[in-house]
Amino acid sequence: MIPAARSPIDIAFWFLERAGQEGASVTLKRLLSLMYLAQGEFFGKTGNKLMPACFVAMREGPVEPTTRLVLESGLQNPWAPELSGQALAFLADFWLRLGALPQPALDRLIGADGAWTETLGLGEGSEIADDVLRQAYVRQEQRRRGPSMPSAPQPARANPLSALRLDGERPMRPAAGPAAAAQAFARPPAAPPATAASAERKREEITGPFSDEDLKPATFPPADLGFTADGRPIARWKPRRRVE
Repeated sequence: MIPAARSPIDIAFWFLERAGQEGASVTLKRLLSLMYLAQGEFFGKTGNKLMPACFVAMREGPVEPTTRLVLESGLQNPWAPELSGQALAFLADFWLRLGALPQPALDRLIGADGAWTETLGLGEGSEIADDVLRQAYVRQEQRRRGPSMPSAPQPARANPLSALRLDGERPMRPAAGPAAAAQAFARPPAAPPATAASAERKREEITGPFSDEDLKPATFPPADLGFTADGRPIARWKPRRRVE
């Protein structure tokens, strides 16, 4: 994980500059308390580190050793802090909420997170592990947000096949489930085998009933049958009566 700021000194200088703009003074203890709480809150909101810092548990509170050594050395020309947009946005919101709190209020916030007191129990000067600090402030963030609300039930989705018509048949209403879906597309049941009576009824529907006259052989007028020279038959029909 890449921290949002390049060093804890940049975070310290940002707090000092902001306090100077508002005409406020900041003690070293107050500055280290703000840095510790900012690191924890950033852990809770993003799961990542705000700065590559190591805090140790001392009786007076959490201490970032590098920042304390730099500021106690009498630094005369501090550089301008270089911070990412994410770090600047977080620090601006953090300062509005906690920047004006008195030291006793900051001490109560630190004592309530559990990470500092748990590590102090291991011995003064013990390092507050990143995982311990992260878990403490992730729990705080979850309590602050409250339990997640259950999502509203989604309305039942209409089956698009219900409006489908095939060959003028009634609309399809397939039920849920693979077996019912297979039935919706199954072939219609086979027709019963035809009988002589049913075949006769079907024929009468098309051609009408038979009579005895329909069974008589066809008759043709008399004809003389001859052959051509190449053997082809020729029929010369004789009229039944001559027209005078």
